[in-house]
Amino acid sequence: MSDNSIPEIAEDATVLEVFDIDGDGVVESALVDVDADGSGDALIQDYDQNGEPETIAFDTDGDEHHETAVSDTDEDGEVDTVFVDEDVDGVHDVAFVDENQDGEVDAVYTHDITTDEWTEVDPSTVETPDTSAL
Repeated sequence: MSDNSIPEIAEDATVLEVFDIDGDGVVESALVDVDADGSGDALIQDYDQNGEPETIAFDTDGDEHHETAVSDTDEDGEVDTVFVDEDVDGVHDVAFVDENQDGEVDAVYTHDITTDEWTEVDPSTVETPDTSAL
């Protein structure tokens, strides 16, 4: 998490599909082809519909599953949480949190999908993902 700025999506990237997730008639998510290969590389999500993305999910290995997501939960333009879907089931399994936005992981949470609860674990027990390519 060394660079905390929210990744930029190139202006020439192709929007493949848009989504109105909450059904209010306003699009808040877009599937984007970043590298012009016809595949959706990034899912950009603007949950509060203010024109700025809160979360960008990436297909980092080309399998059409968006297993890594970066999130700016306080909307200051800096990534503060990285979510990883390790088993590619569509549900985030691990959250890496940079609480003071210094580029270092301060807290790690694991997600129990059976209870939908997040549990804090010792950051030294979990391999931190390399997000430099995002």
